Amino acid sequence: MFLGKTYLLTGCSQGIGNQIAHDLAKKGARLILVSRNEIDLENLNKVLAYREIKHFLIPLDVSNSFMVEQAFVKITSISPHLHGIINCAGSFGAIGKLEDVAPPEFLKGIMVNLLGSYNMCYYGINLLKKATRGKIINFSGGGVTSNFPNYSSYSCSKIALVKFTENLAEEYPQIDSNIIAPGFLKTKLAEQTIKVGEKAGSFYNKTKDMLIQGGNDIRYPVDLVSFLLNEESDGITGKLISAPWDDWKNNDFQKQLKEDKDFCSLRRIDNKYFQKMSSNL
Repeated sequence: MFLGKTYLLTGCSQGIGNQIAHDLAKKGARLILVSRNEIDLENLNKVLAYREIKHFLIPLDVSNSFMVEQAFVKITSISPHLHGIINCAGSFGAIGKLEDVAPPEFLKGIMVNLLGSYNMCYYGINLLKKATRGKIINFSGGGVTSNFPNYSSYSCSKIALVKFTENLAEEYPQIDSNIIAPGFLKTKLAEQTIKVGEKAGSFYNKTKDMLIQGGNDIRYPVDLVSFLLNEESDGITGKLISAPWDDWKNNDFQKQLKEDKDFCSLRRIDNKYFQKMSSNL
């Protein structure tokens, strides 16, 4: 299923990206691993020797468009095509109320979460088009389907990323583009909330409680990535899918994902509040 296929993975030195790298390497995929920290990349590569497959390391700040453009010169020499791009690089950016977050700090979250994913897709789209059916997987987060006060940089960038993903699905119907809501995970991202303390508002105490409880199982988003990369998901595109809460392993759910354009869209109010416009309006 994954043998002989090449995937580009960002944000792989920790958290979700790290676990996805292990999962895909075990399944025989060849990986192009992207992270800002070269030492972390080298350490990760040392433990990915599940099969005799060479992986490639690209130290890179995904928010830097010039660096990404230069990196794709090397990436193109590594592989003439990509079967998938998985954008896991992300940051909360500045945390706090409006008056406490200066414009440069607000932009940090936008640059990593939105522009970083845009850069990888922009420079990688031609390599995806050369695959039989390329795949793009992005990650959403808190504030996409509900309010997330004190995290406006993060939530605004993530909701924009959902719309970007939906647009990609229509612009490139030969490529499946989807975005995953991973749920709360016990990763270094949560440590940013603990570090800022009360600036995080009510989410500070929620984070402490969820860290004690352990958060959601990271296998949920890892397994969902695997599903969305393989052939059985072909035709599922433009969807916002919750890894822990949506019944995406169910055949009927998968069928609806393929056939119902509005289902699991940005609105995320499936069968609850969404009402079709009356035909007589």
